[in-house]
Amino acid sequence: MAGQISDITTIMACDKPSKFAKPTKLSTTRSSITVNWNEPLDNGGCSILGYSVHIDDGKQGLFVEANVENDINVRLQPNLSQLTITRIALANIGLTY
Repeated sequence: MAGQISDITTIMACDKPSKFAKPTKLSTTRSSITVNWNEPLDNGGCSILGYSVHIDDGKQGLFVEANVENDINVRLQPNLSQLTITRIALANIGLTY
């Protein structure tokens, strides 16, 4: 016995965004860095819904998210183009961000 017909759904597949410009360092203090960026030139075919900003540990390790992982103040802000990262420990100064 067949059930009721479900609603029609549209699914869209996108590529990863590409053609990123380098972020710009706007300012630094002993405990923070403010960076600025532009939207990628190629959004992969879908709208940008938010960003994540990652830090290189400088030791050939993994990149880690600069703010709290999945920070909604960054992740769900498609118009965001600037972030002050305050998690930088003094011991990390000199690393690549």
